[in-house]
Amino acid sequence: MKKIFALVLALMMIALVLCSCASEAKPQPTDGAEDETTSAKNTNREYRRTEGVIPRSDFEFDLLTDAKDLAFDGYEKEKGFGEWNYIKKTENGTVRYSTTAYPDFADGGKFITRIYSNDKTVRFFGVSLESDEKDVAEALSRYGYDVTQGSAGICVRGEKDNISVVVTSRDDGSRELYIIAEVTNREMIVY
Repeated sequence: MKKIFALVLALMMIALVLCSCASEAKPQPTDGAEDETTSAKNTNREYRRTEGVIPRSDFEFDLLTDAKDLAFDGYEKEKGFGEWNYIKKTENGTVRYSTTAYPDFADGGKFITRIYSNDKTVRFFGVSLESDEKDVAEALSRYGYDVTQGSAGICVRGEKDNISVVVTSRDDGSRELYIIAEVTNREMIVY
């Protein structure tokens, strides 16, 4: 059952990436918003200092991190189709890092190319899954993402430089976060 769920989830994320369009880069926030190296407190948590793709974040690892030497201590390891998933479950929810080759499957390597979370306490771009949809959209916009809202179970979707940030809503009212780096497949590798 776990393998079927992982396969369905992987296929959904691939479809999501294929449906996305590349957007033009926009300037970083200049409206007084804290930048990605600023430490700020919110609900007694410190944003980790980030210089990568996901600013003002509580994630242990950043998207597009070269993961070949990461130990992923405390994570369950699961093999997928052309990827490895590293899963950590807590009382607040689940965080999963998926590693693949990047920027193309034929290039090899082991990079974090997808992050999934349903942990409503984890912050990304200075907001969380507990935040209002409008606040999530505004946060993504401040960091140059083209944002759309409210279509087919998707609360908020932001796209920038082949990166998609998607917040979905489930029937039970819970939310899920997907942060996906597009990986190309120039040699049409089939797993």
